[in-house]
Amino acid sequence: MKAAPVAPAPRRGRPPRQAASGLRERAWWLIREVKQFTLDDLLFTLVEEDHSANADVGLGDYVRQLERVGVLRRLQRRAAGHGPSSPGRVIWRLRVDLGRQAPVWRRAERALWDPNGQRLIPPERTPGSPAASPCTPNTTEEAACEAA
Repeated sequence: MKAAPVAPAPRRGRPPRQAASGLRERAWWLIREVKQFTLDDLLFTLVEEDHSANADVGLGDYVRQLERVGVLRRLQRRAAGHGPSSPGRVIWRLRVDLGRQAPVWRRAERALWDPNGQRLIPPERTPGSPAASPCTPNTTEEAACEAA
């Protein structure tokens, strides 16, 4: 006679890790790890040679959307460019770490969805409206958020 199957014990603590599958999810993971980067850094690390058709456009859009809502900040100094007359490459720094899950730009709402905090973050620079602040306890620059 067979024994009845035993149900697995409920998990405690953190939820099980999920592998980041999409390019933006992997980019968010990398941004959180390195804190400061250029678009070329992301492309070099995340994009395979045969899958790079529109990756530069897609990642560039994602980074600019994160900048628009204040999650990333563009530094004034630039990394060296590829040619002698190049103005250099933009360097971004993570300003607000929203958490493990990658934020998603919602085109219809023109805002960033934060799946960690279950909220929409509107752009900071909308004409005629006060600046929104995505500052949370997870911020990487507490002083900047305290001033906001």
